[in-house]
Amino acid sequence: MIQGLYKISVIIPSYNCAVYLGRTIDSVLNQTYPAYEIIVVDDGSQDNTREIVQGYGSKVKYLFQDNAGANEARNAGVAVSTGDWVAFLDADDEWVPEKLERQCAILHRHPDLVWVYSNQEIRFYATGQRRLFCAIEAIPAFIQDECFPNYIDAYACGLWMMTSTALIRKEVYWEAGGFLPGQKIHHDTDLALRIAYRYPRVGFSIQPLVYYLEGRPGSITRDTAFDIEERWLFIKKHLALSAEYGYLPQFRRCADALILRWSRNMKKMDPTCDISPFIRECKETLCWKTMMELYFRMYMPRLAAQCCDAYLRLKHGFRNTIKAVKSGTNEK
Repeated sequence: MIQGLYKISVIIPSYNCAVYLGRTIDSVLNQTYPAYEIIVVDDGSQDNTREIVQGYGSKVKYLFQDNAGANEARNAGVAVSTGDWVAFLDADDEWVPEKLERQCAILHRHPDLVWVYSNQEIRFYATGQRRLFCAIEAIPAFIQDECFPNYIDAYACGLWMMTSTALIRKEVYWEAGGFLPGQKIHHDTDLALRIAYRYPRVGFSIQPLVYYLEGRPGSITRDTAFDIEERWLFIKKHLALSAEYGYLPQFRRCADALILRWSRNMKKMDPTCDISPFIRECKETLCWKTMMELYFRMYMPRLAAQCCDAYLRLKHGFRNTIKAVKSGTNEK
């Protein structure tokens, strides 16, 4: 039995998210492995966040701070926490009931691990559609006995950690520097990489354990989508850090994946946006295949979009065919 073996402090930063907060808190209270404590950090909300939290009585701790940002709120929550492990949950996301139990089971089977994360289901705010963040069929090629031997390699293949999926030993969180105050983008990626440079092996649950809300109006992800300078500073920072820890070749693959994803998202949100500053800044960093795609997207955006759509349709069609074949084989 592992019940009670891991004292987990759950940190929920919230800024004007009262409309979602009750469901978020309930998803923690409904865990099959109980959290040691739940701390909601109110980042200067102007809605009824305080009243929502106070309605839970002693089950949930409430901490208020003047508006400083999500990273500062998370750090403030960890600073007052009393558990040995920390898990983070954004105020508009939810956990499946077995989230902590499954992750603690992985930690118990691999006592050397100091962090673990999971797959998640993305729920799109505008359309209500859902999809898995990481295709389950793609993961076995990279995972070994519930673990990625090197998170940086997994990240380069698109299997990155999102904030609400993480469970981290608290001392390791602080050793890596915690979330960085004032950081506008990729706070979860930044933290995960700083942990991975020190502790590359990480546990992973293939099954999605988090429901992630994508595209909510006013979210940081939407508001910083076109911040090219901030993104290039992020790349430069980790080129230096990865070299310091001996992981530069691995991070170069991450940089390729990041920049391609950024450019695709920018062109998808605004086909007229200019990604040439990206190309100028990054041309010494990227491999030739990535550079070719970026030039393709810049000079022939419509054709690039059509090619990408065709590729995705082919990819999903192939995946569905494989599923159907496997299903038919199993029935026999």
